[in-house]
Amino acid sequence: MSARAAVTMTGRLRFDCRTLVSVLSTHMSPVFADISQPYGPLIETLVRVMSWNVWCHFGPWEQRYNAIEAEIRRLQPDIAVLQESWHTQEHDPIADIGQRLRMHLARAEAWYEPFGLESGAAVLSRWPLGHTGHVRTEAVDGEPGALFQHVRVAGPRGDLDVFAVMLDWRPHRSDIRQQQVRELAEFVHERNRDGGPAVICGDFNAAPDSDEIRSMTGRAAAPAPGFFVYDAWEMAGGGGGGHTWSNENAWAVSALLPSRRIDYILSAWPRANGAGHPVSCQRVGVQTETPPSDHYGLIAELRY
Repeated sequence: MSARAAVTMTGRLRFDCRTLVSVLSTHMSPVFADISQPYGPLIETLVRVMSWNVWCHFGPWEQRYNAIEAEIRRLQPDIAVLQESWHTQEHDPIADIGQRLRMHLARAEAWYEPFGLESGAAVLSRWPLGHTGHVRTEAVDGEPGALFQHVRVAGPRGDLDVFAVMLDWRPHRSDIRQQQVRELAEFVHERNRDGGPAVICGDFNAAPDSDEIRSMTGRAAAPAPGFFVYDAWEMAGGGGGGHTWSNENAWAVSALLPSRRIDYILSAWPRANGAGHPVSCQRVGVQTETPPSDHYGLIAELRY
């Protein structure tokens, strides 16, 4: 396309390159005058982020958590975001893993009477933690609401806002998950006002083509004005379905659900120098003889 190539729009307006840069500057945050490097020189350093639903206390949990710890040791994430974490007065497997791996721990857990334990989400980090907090959205039809956890990680190259997410699990309740995603967008916006890197990890219980996921990745109306995220698997997973709920997993097959990708590492539209842009993504817990969880996890490398 030449320097004065035209784009036809309502009113048959025509834009030259200078106008295009001006338009991009309004809608991309931030954009530089050099159109060949719209974010500036790209960051070469990376942060490794893991997301994994660790299946609470079900099955042979001691054996499973040994395998989970082995995967964390092998993959060396800087930050691990774990859903369905749990503890009791007698047992605290996530804290034990964190202590052995010398990682900082932030919990978002509450008493769950049916199981007789504290359950929710947790973040492990190699770097110190700043602000932490979480909310539960309103319960619907007797099921707990969505869980949103925020942890500000004091990384060596600036703070990262890390979010853990658990949405309604019922396959037929996309309507509830869509509302929960709208609430998530507001939760993220309120805690990421300074425009630093933001990473959203969790079990969304929804496939990439669902309305709730499409609304976040630019394929449907945004859940909040300006809200858009990159899906690390889509950007850097190397192709394939990337199923995290899979009938190849012995713990999942009995649920009689289709194999799907329902767990995500999402990052905010890249900031200055491409901060937050995913460059690699792979599944976790796949190559083990006995699966560590009923979900496969994900680990991604993001520019940071």
